[in-house]
Amino acid sequence: MVGDVCANPCPDGLWGKECSMRCDCYNGGSCHHITGECMCKPGYRGDKCQEQCPIGRYGNNCEGVCQCRNGGKCSLTDGSCRCSDGWHGVHCEERACAEHLYGPGCTGICTCEPSNTAM
Repeated sequence: MVGDVCANPCPDGLWGKECSMRCDCYNGGSCHHITGECMCKPGYRGDKCQEQCPIGRYGNNCEGVCQCRNGGKCSLTDGSCRCSDGWHGVHCEERACAEHLYGPGCTGICTCEPSNTAM
């Protein structure tokens, strides 16, 4: 804290008496202006925010459990799923694309000529 009555927090990246200590947090983490304790962004944990959440976990201090299925990849920050080809839905739970669709989220449209496909 700085100022005549210690009412102003330290600038980002500094902490301690007269804001004389440099913050030592990684991956975008910030430190508490009085104690210097690192406060991690979602997707990271550890004393200095040095650890990325392990596979299957996400969020603040990696407390969330991913719900993605069928090879979907979980966002480290909010747990949203990025589905593998042929799957869609909030948790990648819906199988294969409808006829004439393909790709991530089944958003690609097939442009095959009917005469060039097997029936």
